[in-house]
Amino acid sequence: MADQGLLSRALNALIVFLMVVMVIMVFGNVVLRFGFHSGLPQSEELSRFAFIWLTFIAAVVGVREGTHLGMETVVKRLPIAGRKVCRGISDALMLVCCFLFGIGGYNQMMANAGRYSQASGFPLMLVFSIGLVASLLMFALIAFDLVRLVTGKLPDERLVQVGSGE
Repeated sequence: MADQGLLSRALNALIVFLMVVMVIMVFGNVVLRFGFHSGLPQSEELSRFAFIWLTFIAAVVGVREGTHLGMETVVKRLPIAGRKVCRGISDALMLVCCFLFGIGGYNQMMANAGRYSQASGFPLMLVFSIGLVASLLMFALIAFDLVRLVTGKLPDERLVQVGSGE
C-alpha cells in the first residue's frame, strides 16, 4: 500500500471540500429562499449527497486514526501478548465486516445503476458507490495494520484501538 500519510491528507482534503460545497449550497439556498422567494431544489439534494460521502469518508479517517468508539477497559489491563491477540482477533473480525459491507455496497451501487435523482439528475450509482469505496479503503487500512501486527512492526500504543478523537 502507498504512503498512508498521503491517503490521510487526500481524505482530509476531500472532507474539507465536501464541507465547503455543502455550506455554499445550503447557505446559497437559504439566501435565495429568504431574499428572493425562490430556491434551488438541486442544492438540497446535492448537499445531502455530499453529506453522505462526507460521513463515510470520515469513518475511513476514523479507522485510519483509531478514533472510533470502543471498550478498552479489559484490553488495557492485559499484558502486551494479550493485547496483540485481541488486536489480531479484532482486526480479523473487522476485515470480515468490511468484506460483507463491500458486498452490500456493491449490490446497492449496482441496484441503482441507470437511475438518477429527481431534482438534480445526479447518477444514484455514484451516490451509493461510497459504500464500496469506504469498505475497500477500510479493508486496506485494517489489513495493513494486521500485517504490521503479525510482523511485529505495529507500535504497542496502537494495540488499543480507541483514541481520544482530538
